Amino acid sequence: MEEVGKVLKVKGNTAEILIERNPSCESCGACRLISDKEMVAEVENNLGVKEGQLVKISLEDKKVLEASIIIYAVPLVFFVIGYYVGNLIKNLIFVDNPSEVIGIIFAFVSLGASYLIINRFFGAKTKGAEIFKPVIKEIVEIPSKES
Repeated sequence: MEEVGKVLKVKGNTAEILIERNPSCESCGACRLISDKEMVAEVENNLGVKEGQLVKISLEDKKVLEASIIIYAVPLVFFVIGYYVGNLIKNLIFVDNPSEVIGIIFAFVSLGASYLIINRFFGAKTKGAEIFKPVIKEIVEIPSKES
């Protein structure tokens, strides 16, 4: 996945890139939303970019797929497992009760736990989030300096 953005700030070896919000990256979380239409991505300044330059940033398709699995599949698996564990416990304690309430409660508790675990290991300020950071591929345009 590639996007073109404008360098807002350069701090040490990182650069903040302003990019338009793409519908395909709505729920990724790798970038910081600043409005409904714009996001800021913090990336390694591997090309020595300067403020005001337009750059092309990229995130490997493999990384996008991995992030999607973590964000969508892991909570679904936790939800289903929570439901079955809840029903198993209900069957051990309340043998004759046909209610699904305990299974449903366990499913939602497990779902919430999955989000806490994902945030703990892959949240924006964690080491796990580093693997999902985009990189600067090229400088698209260097603004001309007028005297």
